[in-house]
Amino acid sequence: MKFPENFLLGAATAGHQVEGQNIYSNWWAAEAQGKVAASGLGADHFNKFDSDFALAKSLGLNAMRISIEWSRIEPQEGKLNAEVIAHYHDVFKSLRTHGLTPMVTLFHWTMPQWLAEKGGFESSFGVRTFEKYVEFIAREYGSDCNLWLTINEPEVFAFEGYWTAKHVPFRKNIFLTLKVYLNLIRAHKAAYKAIKKVLPGAQVGLAKNVAYHEPFRPGNWGDELIVKIGRYFGNEFFMNRLKRQLDFIGLNYYFTHTLKFSWRKGFEEMNKIPYKEVVQNVKHPVSCIDCHDSSTMALRITRPAFIEGIKAFKQSQGIKEYDINKMATRQEMRTFVCGQCH
Repeated sequence: MKFPENFLLGAATAGHQVEGQNIYSNWWAAEAQGKVAASGLGADHFNKFDSDFALAKSLGLNAMRISIEWSRIEPQEGKLNAEVIAHYHDVFKSLRTHGLTPMVTLFHWTMPQWLAEKGGFESSFGVRTFEKYVEFIAREYGSDCNLWLTINEPEVFAFEGYWTAKHVPFRKNIFLTLKVYLNLIRAHKAAYKAIKKVLPGAQVGLAKNVAYHEPFRPGNWGDELIVKIGRYFGNEFFMNRLKRQLDFIGLNYYFTHTLKFSWRKGFEEMNKIPYKEVVQNVKHPVSCIDCHDSSTMALRITRPAFIEGIKAFKQSQGIKEYDINKMATRQEMRTFVCGQCH
C-alpha cells in the first residue's frame, strides 16, 4: 500500500500507561489504595523511550502520539521539576533523530494528585490551572511540536469517572458528571487559545471517541429516538460547542451501539448481550476476529461510525464541503470483537 506524500502513519501512547512509576498522579494514588490495577514500571518507557522510538521507526512509522505527564512536570502545586522538563526535551530530540513527527496529548485522564485533591475539573480552578500548564508546555516545547491534542476522550473521562464511577475519581454523581463535562469544554477552549497565543501556526485538536448508533428495530419510534439522543450527546454535543476552535479531530472509534427503547430502563444496548440473541438482527454475522468465539458479547465495528464522526466535526466547524470517500473506505467493515477477549 502506498500512502500520499506527507501522510503520517504512527502509534499512540499515554504517559501513565507506558512510562512507569508515575508516583505523583491521581491514578497512582488510586492504585496504592487498590482501586485500580497497579501500573508499576509499565513498559518503562520513561527510561526506554529511545529504543521504543527506534522500534517504531523499524516498523515503518513516521509519527508518534505521546503525552507529557502533568504530574511529573508539576508534582507539587507551582513547583516544576527541572529534571523532568529536561527529560521531555530528550524525548523530542529522540523523536527527531528517528524521523518521527510528534503529536502531543496534554490531558490523557491523569492529573497531579494535588490538583485531584482540589477537585480537578470539578471547578473552574481546574480549568484555569490546566490553561496555565498548557501555556507553559507550549512555550517550553513549541519548537519541537506542531500537533497538539488538548484532551483525550472527554466523554469517557467525565462519564466513567462520575456517572458509572468505574474510573478515577470513582464519584457517582450526575450533577458532577455534567459539571465536569462542561468544564472540559471550557478547558479545551482555554488550552486552544493558550497554544495559539504562543504558537499561532500550531495545529490544535482533541481526541474524540465516536460510536455508531443504530436502532435494534429500524422504524420503531422508540428505538429511533434513543439513537438520535445517543448520536447527539455521544458524538455531536461536545464538538458543537467548539466552533472554530478545532484545527483537526482525532477519531477514536471502538464500538457500534445497537439500541432498543425500554420503558423501564430508557434503553437497552442489544450488542452487549449474548451473541446468539442478536445474531438474527445482524445481516453479516461472523465470529470474533481474535478468539473466533460466536457465543459471547458482540461489538460490531462498522464504517458508518467514521462517517458520523466526520459529520459531527464538519457540523461543529461549519465546513460545507467534504469528500467522505477520502476519509473512509467504500467497503463497510463487518467485523466483530467479543467481550471475552476485549
